[in-house]
Amino acid sequence: MNIHDLFTKERELYLEGLRDSLAEQRKNEPRATSEVLVEINSEKFSGVYRLIRPDIIFAGAEGRPQIVEVNKERYFSFDLFTMKTDGGVSVRISPFHWNGFEVRVVGPITDWTKFEDWAAFWIDSTDARYEEGKEWLNVVHNVTTPEYENGRWNFSIDLGSAEIASIDELFDVLIKSGAREIEVGSFSMIP
Repeated sequence: MNIHDLFTKERELYLEGLRDSLAEQRKNEPRATSEVLVEINSEKFSGVYRLIRPDIIFAGAEGRPQIVEVNKERYFSFDLFTMKTDGGVSVRISPFHWNGFEVRVVGPITDWTKFEDWAAFWIDSTDARYEEGKEWLNVVHNVTTPEYENGRWNFSIDLGSAEIASIDELFDVLIKSGAREIEVGSFSMIP
């Protein structure tokens, strides 16, 4: 099994859960929909870090938006997968939840512009991929602001319905930004 097989298996498990949850919500609220672009109204976040695509959203009581996040208990289990890129960057992949993709990066990254451009593209910050009736938009649902702690950068991504290419591009962006080591997993969710 290769790295893309691992990513594909986990993506399929997540989308199955999202599809089932959306169908269940639509039994009670036919207008429930998924992957609507929302901007968080808070000074705490800026730029692309303010954007989020809730798994499911619908109008609740008094027209207030109700958000449902899909968190599944199952994940595709595998042993730690380690590889080296052509440039010698170490990449370690531990079991993960598609919607809880935590990233740890060691390296002298001083400019996050390329990462933010990646996030804006995959979140689809302009809603360019929206098509009426399309099941999934193939978008990331959100990214957290990278924070430096204990000699490494940490952030997480809800990969949403994004294609596997999003991860390939993420690794490429991180390496071009100065990453020497990359580790991914759902460290806070999977013991």
